[in-house]
Amino acid sequence: MRKVENGDLNARVHLKRQDEMGRLAESLNSMIEKLQVAKKEGEQHHRDLVQRADRMASIGELASGIAHEIRNPLAGIHGRFRSWQKDFRRATTEST
Repeated sequence: MRKVENGDLNARVHLKRQDEMGRLAESLNSMIEKLQVAKKEGEQHHRDLVQRADRMASIGELASGIAHEIRNPLAGIHGRFRSWQKDFRRATTEST
């Protein structure tokens, strides 16, 4: 049982008896097996979450790059329109 306490879930109790101690050994082995399955499932779930986080980070970087590429030309266009607006206001106030 020390092996199991130290994390070795491959260890089993080898006690072939038909009494209460034998049933206890079978129960312990069953619990160890269930822990082993749960550990594997937890590790797989963790790997899946890490992969999902990596994909989300990649998508975030891509979205950020796209936003930057769109924002720069729009800022230039916006600046040019504001300049034209000022020119138009100046021209209309001078002509009146």
